Amino acid sequence: MMEMNEMKKTLNRLLYVVDDQFDFVMKDGKLPVPDAEDIIEPTNAFFKALKPTDFDEAIFTYDTHFIDEYTRSPEAELFPLHCEYGTKGWELVVDDLEVSRKIKTYYMTKNTFDAFGDNPLRADANIAFAGGLEKKVYNNLRIVTTDRKCVDAGLARDAYFERVNEQTEVCVTGVASDYCVHDAMLGLLKRGASVVVLSDLVKGIGTPVEGRAPSGKIEDVLKLDVFKPFVEAGKLNVMTSKEYLAKLDNEQKQKPKPKRRRASGWAFKF
Repeated sequence: MMEMNEMKKTLNRLLYVVDDQFDFVMKDGKLPVPDAEDIIEPTNAFFKALKPTDFDEAIFTYDTHFIDEYTRSPEAELFPLHCEYGTKGWELVVDDLEVSRKIKTYYMTKNTFDAFGDNPLRADANIAFAGGLEKKVYNNLRIVTTDRKCVDAGLARDAYFERVNEQTEVCVTGVASDYCVHDAMLGLLKRGASVVVLSDLVKGIGTPVEGRAPSGKIEDVLKLDVFKPFVEAGKLNVMTSKEYLAKLDNEQKQKPKPKRRRASGWAFKF
């Protein structure tokens, strides 16, 4: 189990990857986001270009459902069953291992659009599971773990994100711009973080739902009333992945280089 004393007290920079899963990204997924396949290659290129010093940590979220659980979910009124645990549709389609080789990486499951929201089902709901593994993963919803299958124990979501505050910059990628990305950005901003969303690494659905951007485009998401104060305060910005990498490189170059200590020696006179 992860212990708080093993982790940095404050995260300076966090990479937050939202739901880049088969069912959302691939055309033959259960709930494909239009043109989301187009972000796979640039996302992997971005991951490959990252250096170990670019982020303190990374976190990948998984939308996660189970057959009986989903029939009781409010989402079932809007969308078909998707991202069912244990199926291909649940799996990531971007190369998280490219990130975890260089940067401490965590994973978190959720069964709502909002990763910072609560489970909509009652704690005593008598949900039928296909087996003990499914039940264990369900009980781990909103637990942050180093296990990419999200079976092993970890740290409660709110305890993990206590380290996100006014000193933290969070870089956000993933799907869908107008749903889970929208909610992730808002949750991070409410915790005081600055957020940079990478426009070429996100895609939206585009639905005429109140409070969501009908176009699904990230630029229109940022124009919503709920985000305007953060944009005006400079707390929420949009960049391309190449622009963000250039920003990281520039910051690295501007860091003062450690002074080299001159070797000391002894002088002897004979």
